[in-house]
Amino acid sequence: MNDLFEPILEDETPDATAILPLYGGAAQPIEAMTTEEFDMAAGQVYVKVREAAFSRGLPVIIEKNGRAFREFADGHLEPVA
Repeated sequence: MNDLFEPILEDETPDATAILPLYGGAAQPIEAMTTEEFDMAAGQVYVKVREAAFSRGLPVIIEKNGRAFREFADGHLEPVA
């Protein structure tokens, strides 16, 4: 399977079972989810995104009190201009 940032070749079909864990592995489409199921799936995705970003030394962008911040692995926040 390709590295996360490498493009998929035209003749290469991504393996759905390998992709699902990257996005939380929801059992159903978001349109069919209850609010509770959606919140749980979104939380799983957020955890995986943080792990992927922080392991590469990158921040994640979060919203807090209506403002956007970069969140770093050490916990500090920087406002996004």
